[in-house]
Amino acid sequence: MKILFRAFLGTALGLVILFTLLFFTFPKFIFADKLLERNGFFLITKDIKEYPFSIILEKGEIYSKNERLIYFDKAIANFSLKGLSLKIICGGKYSETLLGYFGKIELRFKEFSCLEHVKLLNGALTLGEGIFGRVEIEGLNLRGVSLDRLSLNFKGKTFSGKISYMGFELQGSGVIELNRKNLMDSKVDGEFNSKGIKVEVQGTLRNLRITVR
Repeated sequence: MKILFRAFLGTALGLVILFTLLFFTFPKFIFADKLLERNGFFLITKDIKEYPFSIILEKGEIYSKNERLIYFDKAIANFSLKGLSLKIICGGKYSETLLGYFGKIELRFKEFSCLEHVKLLNGALTLGEGIFGRVEIEGLNLRGVSLDRLSLNFKGKTFSGKISYMGFELQGSGVIELNRKNLMDSKVDGEFNSKGIKVEVQGTLRNLRITVR
């Protein structure tokens, strides 16, 4: 029995040492890049600095297929027992994302202004079996339609909120079908109304359509 226990202990210790060596020697940028790619995002950066538990990227861009979504001055990725956290900094403001090892995603935005079609973004969201949280969007410009402000509350598969458009305030709601394999393919269908004006938001996050009637 002692021999068997020693053999088991020796094997376990060997695996721990092997895992530790792999963690410190394996290029962690590749691992982080694959996690982002699995969620439909692709990263380009000018400079990469790797440390035992973190990566620092300088001057980069994040794409969804052929469309640029985010540009940044610096991005800091940290590995922990919770998962991979990514902080994107641009002009002193930031966004934070936590990609959990079991699929949970948490996002926080503080006056984030590095999005391609958005002037300013604030709020916090949790993505799991649906989307939960609240976001404030200023200056959304998408395919020729400009919205001054959006205030949206997410509760699982539904959302509600307000839109400011050309001096009018529209209220409405909708549904969102989260695609866990590729977040940019999540489907949105919402409608906002006020005084004869209707704004429809439809399509996927990758190909979102805003129609004013």
